[in-house]
Amino acid sequence: MPYALYRGNYGLQNIGRFVLKRMVRLDPPYLLAIVFCLLVSYLASLHPLSKVPFYFSWQNLALHLFYLCPFFGQDWVVGGGGVFWTLGIEFQYYLMLALIFPFLNHSKRWVMWGSLCLFVCACIIWDDGYRWRFILPYTPFFAMGMITFWHYIGRIQIRTYLVTLGLLAILATWKFGWGQAIGPVIAAMLMAFYHRPYAPLQFFGKISYSLYLFHMAITLRVVNYCDRFEWGHRWTWLIILGGSAACIALASLVYFFIERPSRDFSQRIRYNQPKPQPVV
Repeated sequence: MPYALYRGNYGLQNIGRFVLKRMVRLDPPYLLAIVFCLLVSYLASLHPLSKVPFYFSWQNLALHLFYLCPFFGQDWVVGGGGVFWTLGIEFQYYLMLALIFPFLNHSKRWVMWGSLCLFVCACIIWDDGYRWRFILPYTPFFAMGMITFWHYIGRIQIRTYLVTLGLLAILATWKFGWGQAIGPVIAAMLMAFYHRPYAPLQFFGKISYSLYLFHMAITLRVVNYCDRFEWGHRWTWLIILGGSAACIALASLVYFFIERPSRDFSQRIRYNQPKPQPVV
């Protein structure tokens, strides 16, 4: 995301357009995922063995649209709770990035590094009791992407990049444990040093957002349903593979018919460029 702002010559005057671009890009698949989860939940409630009644309210749906469920004591829709809360964190990141990116991209290095330090230090002072609501505990993970952006455009050297990435990894491990810290570190290093195109990875990269949105709603439902039968215990891995294949198939359809058109439309929204000052 910082690289996209960098290429678009983003400035603070474009905050509104930036938020609009992200909503146009991300919301259509997200709204479809909400409808899908509600539909699957309703159909599951019709089963005679179902123990979870179907629940729906317009207030809850409205809170979903703006990622506000945790702030009003509302639950995420069944099948999306393990995913949708992270989208709320990501949306907060977009809002925060829109405000601080001009400082992260500042020509003076002390401004650049000072902004990053203030951003990261927020995770130290923030209460973990609000981890599911606010972005601040997760700032080390987002900072890994920021320094990878700096390295990619040549603002920092490889040694500086690796040392900073190591410090962020230590901070993330202290906050969340090494199991959650290792994944973002590997992802950052792959983005920084592995630039060879690989068709399967490119394909999964394209559908990754749609796949992420739908994977829990499909896989958990398939596994939970099959687990009610004796044969379901014997063929667990086969069931998981079948559910994964269904996820990939649905994600591919959503990408080609919903997500890609949304992406293309969002790219038509251009940032306003500052007018050149007249030479006196």
